Amino acid sequence: MMQETAFGELHADEQLVHDFEMQRARDEVRLREILDSYPDKNNIDPDTLPSETWGLLAWEFMDLGLRDRILAGMFRHSLARAKKAMPIYEQSLAYVDVCPELFESMEQLVQIPVLVKDGLHGFRQKVRSNPSLLRPTDKAVLMTPYLSGGTGIDNQTVGKSTPTWISERDLERESLALAFRCFLPGGFSKAMKFMNFYNLAHKGGEEIKRAINHLGAQVFLPRRPEDSVEQCLEYMDLFGITALAAVPQSPRDKKGAPKGGAVSFDDLYARKAELFGSKGTVKSAFVTGFAIPESVINLAQRNSLNLFSTWGASEAIPGATSTVLGPPTRICKYNNQHLLYFPHYLAVMDLTGAQPRFCQPGEEGLLLVTTIARDGTLFINYAIGDRATVISNHCECGRTTPVIGKIRREDNPGELSSGGCRYA
Repeated sequence: MMQETAFGELHADEQLVHDFEMQRARDEVRLREILDSYPDKNNIDPDTLPSETWGLLAWEFMDLGLRDRILAGMFRHSLARAKKAMPIYEQSLAYVDVCPELFESMEQLVQIPVLVKDGLHGFRQKVRSNPSLLRPTDKAVLMTPYLSGGTGIDNQTVGKSTPTWISERDLERESLALAFRCFLPGGFSKAMKFMNFYNLAHKGGEEIKRAINHLGAQVFLPRRPEDSVEQCLEYMDLFGITALAAVPQSPRDKKGAPKGGAVSFDDLYARKAELFGSKGTVKSAFVTGFAIPESVINLAQRNSLNLFSTWGASEAIPGATSTVLGPPTRICKYNNQHLLYFPHYLAVMDLTGAQPRFCQPGEEGLLLVTTIARDGTLFINYAIGDRATVISNHCECGRTTPVIGKIRREDNPGELSSGGCRYA
């Protein structure tokens, strides 16, 4: 039971938990209403869902079997659309025998070709010559081609970006998921004054901005490209910033340079530690782009700083998130993240055998991204370039999705770029 102060008000952290639980209860009712409005909830065209559906917390707490049937029904529509309207799949011989009408469970993803960017079966060079290969032909809406970071496997591919086509509605869907299913359980609230250190010209930066707007924060302060670390700290102090989003320092093999030339969380803390945690104004930090370094986790624990991360947020495909709110015994903290499954479905698969298979707890595999709903680029079993370990299928927080961890870039490009006929 939550304790009250002498004035009868809940402590700040207790209020966040209370608000989260109330939101979750409302979302469960609303999701049930939405699903019941369809004659067959196992055959819903995701394009027909109201926007609010993507931000409902109830998805992560749903019965496993029910959720699987609902998502499979939605994906059946997206798979059929991809095969007809996405040139990258429509022109692929590997997709000739793919039958969307037979898809009844997300477990059947192992039967669908894997999409890779590089190597003999990769799409990078084709898309570099014809970017429209990744744009569906059936949507007459404005789409923005957001460019990738250009991570490749050799001198011919590094720095050669490919586009992800995204519509206004896509950003709305994905920012709602980020706001209410990642930021809210991460301890963000309406009362916060927020500073964003991500590039707003990048799809992830734009998504973060929209997510903060959905939460109704008091202040949204973007970092301008020309702002130095010292200037950023000055603005944080001036505007009373209480929460921020920033990248961690890049891994050592990246020579310590922050992702995309950004100001990293480490830079800010190293210069003015007193701004953070129990003694400062900054109470919450969203750190994503790479795994959160152990040093950052330790300083967050020492200083009572709320710290969490979301896989895919910097690419506008939120696929998994850690939490701040929940029982102390939960395992979904820091770099251990619950899969979200909606609007993108993330799976950890072993691709070393004759056919892909889902990894079990304790096993490591490649992360594959599958889009449930999007106007723009539809990813299907896309090996985006990361590895992860399935930590557990159970967590004390009550979510019914697997927890993954030890997420890192794939260090064996050959595993991503080879594989024969099962690749698109």
